[in-house]
Amino acid sequence: MAERRMFSKSITNSVRFLRMPQTSRLLYYDLGMSADDDGIVEAFTVIRTTGAAEDDLRVLASRGFITVLSDDLVSYITDWNTNNQLRKDRHKPSIYAELLVKIADGNQMATDWHPNGNQMATQVSIGKVSLVEGSEVEDKASCPEPETASGPPVISLPLNDGTEYRVFQNQCQEWADLYPAVDVMQQLRNMRGWLDANPAKRKTKRGVKAFINGWLSREQNRGGSLGQ
Repeated sequence: MAERRMFSKSITNSVRFLRMPQTSRLLYYDLGMSADDDGIVEAFTVIRTTGAAEDDLRVLASRGFITVLSDDLVSYITDWNTNNQLRKDRHKPSIYAELLVKIADGNQMATDWHPNGNQMATQVSIGKVSLVEGSEVEDKASCPEPETASGPPVISLPLNDGTEYRVFQNQCQEWADLYPAVDVMQQLRNMRGWLDANPAKRKTKRGVKAFINGWLSREQNRGGSLGQ
């Protein structure tokens, strides 16, 4: 007998969730109902069977509710463990379990897709990523800074290749809008301190944004620090 899928009100009643279009919120529920016991779902199949739009998946990814793991749109529901606590004796490991390791390392595949009629074409965004014998190789043209930076960087985070990911004011404002209960600048300082203290766990240029969003999302779900 399959476990019942649940949705935590701390997620579905949050400001960042309710600010999304209704169609994106509905897709989140459909993905949750189709996910395996590790929170991984073949999003392409769900989109096709429910008639959802590809842009709704893009919205969920940009808001940090899902992480796209492969060019086939296999995706991980980032708040899965908040929504569901499955009994260990009934847990069935995902057939995509190896992709969860990439999430933990911050090395998951970053994808961008462009709707074209009934076809879904996928490509790696900005700097292309290829997997060679299990290692991630990034295009030399890859750049960690946003395309439209606003003003000087307000802080930088050390990366695993010895470079720094520069954070700009417009990014801080976007995160502040997505996570209204969080003191974004203080949390970025906390991230900097944590990465300085844990050099072996520093992220790649591709993984650092998912790391930031995951950190801020957890802080938001804990109630944040503003107004305390």
